[in-house]
Amino acid sequence: MLVRHKIRHEMSAPYSQHQNGKAERAWRTLFEMARCLLTDSGLPKFLWSYAVLAAAYIRNRCIHTKIDCTPFQAVTGKKPNINKMQPFGVTCICLVQNPKKLDNIGVKGTFVGYDRRSPAYLVFYSDTQEVRKIRCVKFNATQPEKTDSVEIPIYEQTSPDEIQTPNPTVQVEEPHNQHSQSSQEASNSRGLGKRIKTRPKYLDDYVVTNDNDETESDEIDFQNSTFLHYCYNTVHQIPPCYKNAISCDDATKWHKAMNDEMSALEENGTFECTTLPPG
Repeated sequence: MLVRHKIRHEMSAPYSQHQNGKAERAWRTLFEMARCLLTDSGLPKFLWSYAVLAAAYIRNRCIHTKIDCTPFQAVTGKKPNINKMQPFGVTCICLVQNPKKLDNIGVKGTFVGYDRRSPAYLVFYSDTQEVRKIRCVKFNATQPEKTDSVEIPIYEQTSPDEIQTPNPTVQVEEPHNQHSQSSQEASNSRGLGKRIKTRPKYLDDYVVTNDNDETESDEIDFQNSTFLHYCYNTVHQIPPCYKNAISCDDATKWHKAMNDEMSALEENGTFECTTLPPG
């Protein structure tokens, strides 16, 4: 063929891959893809040749950026039919030809590629360690994918009604018996939980302030905030009507809050003053 087309055949030097860059780069792409196919499927490494052929089969049916079409279409002029493409290493059932009455009509195998000379599949049998050409093959389309399951812990929120007031405890010091005191503290420390409680979501509408601190602090102790918020909400009662609000001890604060709210509504233009309807 080289003489007929007047082509001079040049060979590269041993261990000089850079002299044959395009071919070596294509081989690298195929072998990296074949390595991924073998690793994902869990098949033995001696099936590397079938993995390389499967990688080439897939690459020839993928669009290439330089030619703006698939290599198969560039050579044959037809679009490839990808209806029979299957994942490499998927489990399949092969039809047994001429089975006996009580024999199984199907045998389980592993798909490893396509036959180049006939419309058949290449199936690997793990029991006999051989690859056969099978025409009638049924693939498990509903086979679940391999996914890593992660358990997410579920925390139950505690309502304010369920919060119990802790009973006060009194610690009695025993200076004459230091050994018993240290052992008791060690036992109590082992029983305490190490998890830090977070502030429930339903308390986001309330803000705890300290009259002594004039500056705001970003550091909040969430460990005891649940009980503090519950005490704050139960001690400070909200006036049920306007008359009670302007006659209570915090009337000045209620007037300021109402004026701020009206100013915000007027700035946003959320309402218009109209005449009350009769009655």
